[in-house]
Amino acid sequence: MSTITQTTDKTIKDSLWKHISRGLHQDKVIYREGFIGIVRLESIRLTDGGFSATAVPIVQIETDGCYHMPLEPWGFSASWELIWEQNGRFGARYVGWSFYPAANLVRAVEHLLKQDDAYGALELLGAR
Repeated sequence: MSTITQTTDKTIKDSLWKHISRGLHQDKVIYREGFIGIVRLESIRLTDGGFSATAVPIVQIETDGCYHMPLEPWGFSASWELIWEQNGRFGARYVGWSFYPAANLVRAVEHLLKQDDAYGALELLGAR
């Protein structure tokens, strides 16, 4: 298991911007917060103060003992000093959300789910 690297707020902001500006796969990310699922991001904002977006639910990846993904869109945000990056995953301390923006990972997880392989999708995400 790797550790979370401490970086400057600007470094994290630049890294997240690089992922988003390169293009998300159909504006989708893998989102985790007591559940794991694919969501579409809307209203993405990267400001000097932090990051915010709206998550529109698409599909939940079923796991044992997880919460259910909301059926309606929800907002999530954090200030830069709370946001971390680890192995292509962005999250925020104290608030519990994280997401993987890499387009190739989202496509791979979608492919596994279409083949009814939720276990394989979870393994790919390191959630098994």
